[in-house]
Amino acid sequence: MPYKNRNKQLTEGGYYHAYNRGHNRQQIFNDERDYKTFLYILKKYLDPEFRENKLIPSGEMVNVSVNNYFNEKYGSEGSIWQGVYKAVHIKTEEQYLHVSRYIHLNPHSLGSDPKRVRPLSGYPYSSYPAFLGKVHYNWLQPYDILHHFHSKHSDTEVSYQRFVEGYSDLDNTQKEYEKSLINDLIIEKVL
Repeated sequence: MPYKNRNKQLTEGGYYHAYNRGHNRQQIFNDERDYKTFLYILKKYLDPEFRENKLIPSGEMVNVSVNNYFNEKYGSEGSIWQGVYKAVHIKTEEQYLHVSRYIHLNPHSLGSDPKRVRPLSGYPYSSYPAFLGKVHYNWLQPYDILHHFHSKHSDTEVSYQRFVEGYSDLDNTQKEYEKSLINDLIIEKVL
């Protein structure tokens, strides 16, 4: 049976959660330069003004570029990744919003190192500050998510921040329901 979410037949205009992890769960980013290099590579492939060719980039192009950088810097060989990148097709608005929150909460999973875990809104290696209007990247389009939080009674970015950071305040029933949305995506059979 093939790995879940490995067989990628991407549809134009579709939304996907693309992800990967280090081989044997090794840490990929060891210092600030590693993070900044990764962001540079993302910009290289995703920013239409920066891209040399106008071809649609693939996650594999990003993986190969990061792999080459890592092997050159650390004098290693082979893949740093646990296989090819995976991509989950986002099929509902609920999944779309939950995946956004899940991604923006990821810095909390970094452990107790105070240098690495900061307030989410100040974490420099996340798109979260852009969603809060603190920075702008040409290659990032937060409006598709933020328009769900537009209200005449509240600032859009503040509403989104409450949605993300208030997750820990949700009761267990709501958390389990939202967790099942992502699990449904992950356990979906690949044909």
